[in-house]
Amino acid sequence: MIVTYLQTFVKVVQRGNLSEVANELHFTQPTVSKQLQALENIYNTKLIERSGKKIRPTEQGKVLYEYAVDIMETLKEAENAVKKTKREIMGDLYLASSTIPGQYILPHIIGIYKEKYPKVNISLEVSSSAQVQKMLLNGETDIGFIGAKPQNKQLEYRSFMEDELIFIISPKNIKTNEILSLNNIRDIPIISRKQGSATRKIVEERLAQAGIESSRLANVMEFGNNESVKTAVEAGMGGAFVSKWSVQKELRLGTLIGIKLKDVSLNRKLFVAYPCRKYIPAVSKSFLEYINSIDVYKIIDQQKGHS
Repeated sequence: MIVTYLQTFVKVVQRGNLSEVANELHFTQPTVSKQLQALENIYNTKLIERSGKKIRPTEQGKVLYEYAVDIMETLKEAENAVKKTKREIMGDLYLASSTIPGQYILPHIIGIYKEKYPKVNISLEVSSSAQVQKMLLNGETDIGFIGAKPQNKQLEYRSFMEDELIFIISPKNIKTNEILSLNNIRDIPIISRKQGSATRKIVEERLAQAGIESSRLANVMEFGNNESVKTAVEAGMGGAFVSKWSVQKELRLGTLIGIKLKDVSLNRKLFVAYPCRKYIPAVSKSFLEYINSIDVYKIIDQQKGHS
């Protein structure tokens, strides 16, 4: 309220006429007078004096006027700055992602977003899908990318692309990349991700739907990250279920063989998730809108063509 009083006071000092100020501010003249009286009550001193039809500040009023002008200018600058940040997206954006989106997809698309919004500082942390959801719920990250649909009702989510899980093995162990059945791989040692991995969760669920418990497979080793899984398979230690996105280079070079299984569906969706809340920060909103507007597959293909 005092800001309104100060604004009125500044106008009165500048115009020297209550009627003009009332018209400019769309107040009645009694309202202007009441605001000036309220301001004098706040400071417990007389701030204006009348000389005929003119109004001029007292000595105390002159002092207040100088400060009031500075305050009005500062408020205007603040208003302009806020409006500018609405137009110009800037600030920090914290992303967390499970392995597949974080290592093989997001790096391709973050660069293009940065070209569009250079004043956004992006931090990306790669972890398991389970840990990403914990980070979202604890307020440790703004947006998460995960390989399985979140179950917590405090998180909003939507799919942003498709993924296909395939069975990989070293050409040292098998020479064919034909479509095989689960029985063909039953005796192959299985190398897997640790618990908390969405890839592992999806594989176990789909195998169970096909009537095969994962415990019946020859599980020999667990790793905390996808690269270690691939390296172990390349070394001939066994086979593994991985995202096709993660082995594009190895399949092209022939260091790994990708096998599709005919009696189980291993297609899945990748999801973007964020906390349920009425207000989404401008930076987060801009990134979500960006993800929704692009063709992720096309961007990845284009960038691979330039590499």
